[in-house]
Formats: sequence, structure tokens, C-alpha cells
Amino acid sequence: CPNIIFTGWIDKLKLLSLLKMCTVGVANSSHSGQRRDCVMSVSNKVAEYFSAGLPVITNLPITSELGKKISENRCGFCYRENDGNSLIRIIEELKNNHQLLEA
Repeated sequence: CPNIIFTGWIDKLKLLSLLKMCTVGVANSSHSGQRRDCVMSVSNKVAEYFSAGLPVITNLPITSELGKKISENRCGFCYRENDGNSLIRIIEELKNNHQLLEA
């Protein structure tokens, strides 16, 4: 799919250039309840997406600190970890309702 980019690590200038082309940022985190710090902190990836004004799609629990902030501020969406269908539903909803990206 030409609209999805997996970059790995890139330098700041390239990152800023890419973020300007994005509609949404996806931040998948492997937390599985094993690492409390993953659900208590904000990753660089999420901070970069927010700094660029992008809504974030993440698999952090809606009950996590970040999940609560995303919900309260309507700046993204949380999907269930290990549930690809949940992620697909969010992406399809955004594709069909662009107003959700502006909230």
C-alpha cells in the first residue's frame, strides 16, 4: 500500500518532512501487561505525532494514562492489543468519516 510508510529510525529532518505528509500516526506498543512503564509513559513516537498535530491510533488500553488523555482530548483512538480487526475498524471509520480526523 503506497499510503503506509514503515521507516525504522530516521533523522529529524526526514521525520519532519514525512510527518507533514501524514494524516494519522499509528503507535503500536507491545505492553501485554508485562511492562507497567509502557502504559504509564508517552513514547517519543506519540509525542512526535502530537507535535505534528496528528491524531494517534494506539493499542494502549483506554484505561492507561495516555489512553485516557487521548479519549478526553479527542486526539486519537485506542484499539485492542492483538486485535487487528479493532485496528481495521478504526482505520475504516477514519477513511469514511474525515471529520473524525479534525476533532
